[in-house]
Amino acid sequence: MNKSQRRTALFVTSGIPILVALLFSLFFGMARLHPTHAAGIAPLIQYSPVSDPKHRSLIMVNNPETLHAANDARVAVDPTGDLLDMNQSIYTSTLQPGSYRDAFDHINGVYMYNNSTPTNVPIGYGILLYNPGTSAVTLSLEGAGFYVPGRGMVRGFAKPLADVLNTEETTAPEMFTLQPGAKQWLLQEDAYVNSVYPTQTPAAIGSAIFSGAVDFTINGTVNIYHLAYTSSTAVPEVNPAPTKLVYEGYVKRIENGLFKAPACPPQPPVVPPCYDTARQYKGMTQNITAVTTSSVNYVMTSANVGQAIPVQYPIYTQQGNQYAPSTANITQRNGWYTNDSPGQIGANPASTIKVVSNDIVPLVMPPPDNLTIDALKPSDGRGLYPNVANWGIMYTVHGTFGNLSTDAPLAVKFTITNPNTTASVYIAYEAGTGKGKWQSLAIPHGTTQPIGTTIVPPSTDTSLGQASYSYSFFLGLPSGGPIVQSFTINTAS
Repeated sequence: MNKSQRRTALFVTSGIPILVALLFSLFFGMARLHPTHAAGIAPLIQYSPVSDPKHRSLIMVNNPETLHAANDARVAVDPTGDLLDMNQSIYTSTLQPGSYRDAFDHINGVYMYNNSTPTNVPIGYGILLYNPGTSAVTLSLEGAGFYVPGRGMVRGFAKPLADVLNTEETTAPEMFTLQPGAKQWLLQEDAYVNSVYPTQTPAAIGSAIFSGAVDFTINGTVNIYHLAYTSSTAVPEVNPAPTKLVYEGYVKRIENGLFKAPACPPQPPVVPPCYDTARQYKGMTQNITAVTTSSVNYVMTSANVGQAIPVQYPIYTQQGNQYAPSTANITQRNGWYTNDSPGQIGANPASTIKVVSNDIVPLVMPPPDNLTIDALKPSDGRGLYPNVANWGIMYTVHGTFGNLSTDAPLAVKFTITNPNTTASVYIAYEAGTGKGKWQSLAIPHGTTQPIGTTIVPPSTDTSLGQASYSYSFFLGLPSGGPIVQSFTINTAS
């Protein structure tokens, strides 16, 4: 008997008033389910690459992560180092007219010897544009952010991304004209970043990490340079001209991770404390700055309070020389793992973690390397599946929740969990709906951070109670990965 039949029976059985009253009390005093929607169907998690309204490309620079001076004792073969002092450019590319987001992070590993005693050397860092053409280029600088943590401070390496987006939402862009042969800094930090040698405490190492981001638009062709230097007299506004800079390219060297000599073997295999900079990358996406899910919808009842919403997604399996999703092998979980490649985690048969992986955006290195770093192929400088996490890419999950119960609204909480055993996760996320709403935070390993809550109203006799939602966030540079995204159903207070 459906609900309309029950109600008809209730009111035609009027010969027994007490029974009518009892049935009326039971019927209207209990939670009811709307009959036209099915509850509990796990949605499929599927990401697609997208761009913002300006069709930006993302430039991401993290190679080499640790910057060195020339002939550093911790590096086996590196006569020039990474600094502008030796005419080196960390990243060089020619940009066509369009909009860009540039995000980077590095560690200052520069130190000098004085009578065999190592001395800390602070460095500056900047991103420079140069017009090599014969016509003027208009530059719109829409937002910039830079972050250097103090010793012992909690690091917020997603803060530059939050600062960029908040600036765009609240402030008009700065406009510049680059005449032929002219240069313009997008970002320049002469408030030098301290190095860490010989101190080895985590707080000291943390103080040597720095990160930044900038959004800009150009209407003509320019060259872009990432530059680090120990003296402001080395900057190319004085000497040399940017066209004289030497691009160091994709750096593939073995370094000592303890920030002290001796040098490591120049070629793999790599044994800790040595590490391989070929597992760090730089390059540009192709008109992509974000990934978004297809609509993630779920219908629930008050009986689901305290439960996580189940989701399903294909497990990536190795087929030939790359990974591909197996539609016949769908895993269902109370949350989904993102920001990692199957070659990092999902490839391990003993691992219980299976990452979505269709979220990872390929990164194309500029000439002369011209490599495409693809999470689903052995594609980095060592011929391995890359060590990637979609740093600087905006994630959006959206959809509609339905509440079949008619007695009360339900609250669905969206959370991000850091499942790593040591690394912290740093995110920038939308906190609210007004302008300047982006905030940054650190999620320590093994902890969960609530991001937002959606209130889903109860159903009525004629319609399903429902509410649409959308949550967006970035993984900062640097940050641990993977992360776990999940929804939990609660009572609405």
